[in-house]
Amino acid sequence: MVTSRFYFVLLVCILSAFTSGLTFGFSSATTLQIYFNTIWAAVFGSLLNVGGVIGSLLSTWLICHYGHRRTLFLSYSLSILGWVLLFFSSPAVYEQYSPTVQFMLGRLLTGIGCGLTLTTNVIYVYEIIPSSSKVLMGSLFQVGITCGIVADYTLAIFLNWDVISLVCALAVSFVAFLTYMLPESSEWCVKMGNLQSAEASHYWLYGSEIPFKEDGNNLIINGNVSHDLSNLSTKSYTGSSYVLIDSTSKLRTIFILMTLQQLTGMNVIIYFAESICLYGGLVSYQCGSNMGLCLFISSIVSVFVVRKFSWKKLLQVGAVILALCHLWFSLTVLESNFMDVKMYSEYR
Repeated sequence: MVTSRFYFVLLVCILSAFTSGLTFGFSSATTLQIYFNTIWAAVFGSLLNVGGVIGSLLSTWLICHYGHRRTLFLSYSLSILGWVLLFFSSPAVYEQYSPTVQFMLGRLLTGIGCGLTLTTNVIYVYEIIPSSSKVLMGSLFQVGITCGIVADYTLAIFLNWDVISLVCALAVSFVAFLTYMLPESSEWCVKMGNLQSAEASHYWLYGSEIPFKEDGNNLIINGNVSHDLSNLSTKSYTGSSYVLIDSTSKLRTIFILMTLQQLTGMNVIIYFAESICLYGGLVSYQCGSNMGLCLFISSIVSVFVVRKFSWKKLLQVGAVILALCHLWFSLTVLESNFMDVKMYSEYR
């Protein structure tokens, strides 16, 4: 039985993904308001990815030893600290009109917090929701992320980057407050040997009675998942690798897809949307906002189509659309540059 508390947990997890979207979209909202040469722009954009990698790698160990809730609180704390550093670095940045060490450190901390948040959220939701809802929840995660990106693009129209960082800090603080109300995953409690907490967590979410029973050395959860009671230790918990334990080929496939996603240049488009729009002679803020809106609409559409078609076909269609859009944009830039050169030649 699914209770309203269960939907509340899912809502908080989607809001948590929203805060990660705020982190992704902040680069675009900032780069045109602060002077960035090519090197600083590359460093600023890559710090988010570096922090995300660090956070993702740390998440499994932290979840294993401290649980999902404590790991989420740590991720929110790092994110809030990063946003606050960005906000208080504004006087020096405005004075020098270029990035400072405090500014870059704040960006790195938001990246680490973002990596921790996304990974922990995915594992937490995977452990508490029924298998039939996991695909839908994965799509809703993406919707939450794109909502955060669109919010950043929109805020950049009206606010300066330092005010946006303060707004982001407040948003993360609000989600951290909501996370305080969430229970720990019953599966994690079982793996830690805390059966009483596991039962209380399951009852809080589903309203059902005892979700497991003992049969010799076996622990049966919901009647179909068994665990060896003699091996309830942190070493038996594999974090994000848990869902891939049946085949290493799945893990290999994920790495290949992630690599190909990086090669498509999607991160560059998201991080520097407004700067890219300048090459087409467009109004940067308006163009960035429209781009984010298209990203959000596409995420909404994916919620309804991801379960109706083959994932392989959807990936192929998405790749073709992305390639055509890249080609279209490159032709637009070439045409704009050609017209500029022609006008310059006629002027001379």
